Amino acid sequence: MRIWNQHLEHFKSSFKPRVVLAILVLTSAPSFVCGQVDNSADSKNNVLVAETLDVADKAFSEAKTLIASSNWPAAAEKLNLILTEYPHSKYYEPSLYWLAYVRRQQGNYREAILLVNKFIREFPNSTWNSDARVLRLELAAQVRNLAIIDEELRNTNNEEVKLAALNSLLQLEPERGLRHALDIINSKTETGSRNFREGVVKLIGRYGGDEASTVLLDLAQTENEQEVIRTAAIFALRQHINENVLSRLTELVMKGDSPAVVEAVFFVFLQREDQWAKAQLVKIASTAQLTDTRRRAIYFLSKLKSGAAIDEIMSLYETGNVEVKREILSTLSKTGNPVAQARVFEISRLAEDRGIREEGFLSLGSYGNVQIISRIIQLYDDETRDEVKLVLLSSLSKSKLKNAHEKLTDIAQNEKSLDLRTRAAQLLRRRP
Repeated sequence: MRIWNQHLEHFKSSFKPRVVLAILVLTSAPSFVCGQVDNSADSKNNVLVAETLDVADKAFSEAKTLIASSNWPAAAEKLNLILTEYPHSKYYEPSLYWLAYVRRQQGNYREAILLVNKFIREFPNSTWNSDARVLRLELAAQVRNLAIIDEELRNTNNEEVKLAALNSLLQLEPERGLRHALDIINSKTETGSRNFREGVVKLIGRYGGDEASTVLLDLAQTENEQEVIRTAAIFALRQHINENVLSRLTELVMKGDSPAVVEAVFFVFLQREDQWAKAQLVKIASTAQLTDTRRRAIYFLSKLKSGAAIDEIMSLYETGNVEVKREILSTLSKTGNPVAQARVFEISRLAEDRGIREEGFLSLGSYGNVQIISRIIQLYDDETRDEVKLVLLSSLSKSKLKNAHEKLTDIAQNEKSLDLRTRAAQLLRRRP
């Protein structure tokens, strides 16, 4: 559904003033004077038509400027001039539409409906037909004209218009609008585009009244429902958050649902930004059935607006399996938090598991600050095991910081071990 600012931008760009060249084709018999065609009448008519079009063009150009500045009375005057004095000009069609729009802005809804009805009747094939019908439906909601709304719901195949009609019905009669929205969602024949079906669900969330949360939860939890509907329902629930909604969304994630559904729930939690959301993410990260769900919960914990929940994430490290531990190290490195990165460095330095050690150092190489890179360099100098030094070389190669590049260059030139020297040279060549 278009918003009226978009209408106005379209209006500004669609009708640019331009020089009009008019040629009048006369069908009447020409006049002859002394055997010559008398073209004086033709010339006068041509001049008259050109002057008429110039006046209409100027009036429409001025109307555009007045609408852009929200000067509704003056804009209405210019548009009325075109409609009454120049009904055969090319500016008649857009002027009729925009006068309806201006009357709406002035709160004169009944006159606006008469004008937009006239537009739809006189220009059924206009490129502005959908805009006019959407405008009429918004006006119908203002004057409580259910006949117009029901007509569009029954007859239209235009998804934008149908959404506008449903929007108006939900505002006037929420219960009936909710039933109609569910009929659309549950229809086996009227599937509609993805945007249309998402739009229907959003309208349920916005105007569905007290029943909206129940309807949206049912849609979100119905596993045989299309994923696009389920995720749209979860996002729409943001306007109906309460303890019951949050608990049921947590259950949805804990049992291991589709990745898109889980992700949508996590986004809802993330936007709440409170202790409850943090506690639920910790609970999911530590006890969810699927490892991937636990990993995603850890990631969202690190994205809390109040700052990464470092202590909570680290408490998960001791109880997690290897995959979860590696996800924790990677996630904490990406936060850019010096305290978090220092914890990752210590874990990686002391880790016996090669995979965990590599994950920690490689993540720090990609996201570590100057101080962390300096600590990795110092660790390289103190390390005696070549297999660990190789991991540290790879870590340094991922950093874009100057001290990492300088250390790699030094190793490639001065390292005693040929293998390490060769490896450093290879990594230097691969750096962007």
